[in-house]
Amino acid sequence: MKQYKLLFALFVILVVDTMSFGIVLPVLPKLFLGNQAMLVSQTTSLSMRYTLMGLVLGVYPLAVCIGTPILGILSDRFGRKPVLFFSLSGTFVALCFSAVALALSSVMLLLMARVLTGLCSASQPIAQAAVADMSHAHNRAFYFSLVAFAMTVGMLAGPLLGGFLPGAMPFYVAGILALGNLIFMSFLYKETFPVAKYRLTGLKQYAQVCLQHLTQKKVISLLLIFVMLEFCWSLFFQTQPVILAKLFAYNSQQQSLYITFLGGVMCFGLVALFKPLTKIMSLSKLTFYCLAANTLGYGFMCIFSGEIATWLLTMSFTLGVGLCYTALISQLSLLIPQQQQGWLMGFTSALLAFSWAIAGLIGPKLLQISDLLPLLICFVFSAVTLPFVGRVKSTTQIPARV
Repeated sequence: MKQYKLLFALFVILVVDTMSFGIVLPVLPKLFLGNQAMLVSQTTSLSMRYTLMGLVLGVYPLAVCIGTPILGILSDRFGRKPVLFFSLSGTFVALCFSAVALALSSVMLLLMARVLTGLCSASQPIAQAAVADMSHAHNRAFYFSLVAFAMTVGMLAGPLLGGFLPGAMPFYVAGILALGNLIFMSFLYKETFPVAKYRLTGLKQYAQVCLQHLTQKKVISLLLIFVMLEFCWSLFFQTQPVILAKLFAYNSQQQSLYITFLGGVMCFGLVALFKPLTKIMSLSKLTFYCLAANTLGYGFMCIFSGEIATWLLTMSFTLGVGLCYTALISQLSLLIPQQQQGWLMGFTSALLAFSWAIAGLIGPKLLQISDLLPLLICFVFSAVTLPFVGRVKSTTQIPARV
């Protein structure tokens, strides 16, 4: 019963934290593009607008690359709860600075706020490490699917709400959500990692063990697949709103509905498909089939560009990304001992953020060349990952603790 209470607390924390991130996504194009852009003047060139938007999109995940490994390691040293408290506190402060930046029409202040948000954004890896603390080999993959489901619900609800809020209101609402989440976590989340029991004797030993894991061929193959998967998904996700606005004249409300549709499809896959599929096939096979579905989906979208086809074809790789992400994280977690789960989750979150940063920086430039170029890159990169899956045998046991 205690375990389910902890899972529920983590679920709420992740949903609200992800909402506070996703609620501002529909607003970002309005800050720089169009005649009514909120942060640039009408005389600003289109190239500069895309550059500024790319920076705002890109600096956040770049900061995550720095912050999440450090916070993940700290959670292995001092426990999950104090690090999670720090993370949520920093998110709240950063969102307050974002609201001030919009009030002052300051791009520089907004960039600084996005950097601070990224440095403190560790709720996902800490929650995943906490799930690893309380799970076993037979239920860990399913618990990770619940974590992914919580994040998807937040990404579904956030943009849906943000698209219908006027002006800078999404940033104010995000700040209120972050404050409420901080209070909720302080009272209802209990520590899952007994530091005195599992912690290694010193930082040198800890670092040596972590580096040893990165030399395993199986770990390297899984991480390569993970990076390629997230890069393709992030490139699509961050460029698609601009394409929808250009091809079909979608406004922010319509873009929010589209993002909500993607979230609904991913939620369905995680809740209704993941557990049954893992009963009839290994995590390795599930990874392969998901990557194949992604490749076909990106490829067909390059051929069929109609509005209805866009909505329907998106379903294939939206399902594939959600299921494949969970399968990959589960396999990696089963390869790493208990006292390095924080490091693992922080490291994978940094890789994920790096993929999003690169996609955010190059996405607008790719769109200036061709609307099809991001999809073509997604198709090629997704296809390249398929041979790597054959190098990864199914992982069914958690290694002994050091």
